[in-house]
Amino acid sequence: MDTAIQRIVQSFAKPGERLIWYGRPTRAAAAASNYLQSLIGLAFLVISGLLIIVPDETSPETPTGLILLGLPFLAVGFWMATRTLRDYLMAEHTFYGVTDQRILIGQTWPASTVKSYGPDDIDDITTTENADGSGDIQFKKYYFGAVRNANAIPERIGFWGVPDAHGVSQNIIPLKKQAAPRLPFSR
Repeated sequence: MDTAIQRIVQSFAKPGERLIWYGRPTRAAAAASNYLQSLIGLAFLVISGLLIIVPDETSPETPTGLILLGLPFLAVGFWMATRTLRDYLMAEHTFYGVTDQRILIGQTWPASTVKSYGPDDIDDITTTENADGSGDIQFKKYYFGAVRNANAIPERIGFWGVPDAHGVSQNIIPLKKQAAPRLPFSR
């Protein structure tokens, strides 16, 4: 394993916290991790763009107010549509870590940031393995707002394109077992 990644992940560990595993995503797997957001963003971008630029029958020009109203929707659509590209480009600056207390996902560019997921943050662990043993591990779904219905498309959170996906998921299971018991329907 890359000792530079190990040093980066270890620098975010708390005193007394033991690093169990560390790695980084492959670009292709990172890009594919949330592709549905890009597809929805592309549709959002096209529809909001058409509503702004296509004039109605009564006026050959689009009113300025309609353009100003549509700009935030264009911006959101653009941001969502470029998710796959941004994930692809940021994979080189992303690192993963599993300690005996939490899961770390961080980035070293444009600023050094880390997201921490403790035992209570881990949902169902889903592992997808390729023929060579590499694969993806999803351990959390983040729903925008409070929507968790069948039509909501969550942001999938996990490790993408890591070697020995099964072995890495086995390192996460003990963390999940440390979580406080959940009451039925308390998710």
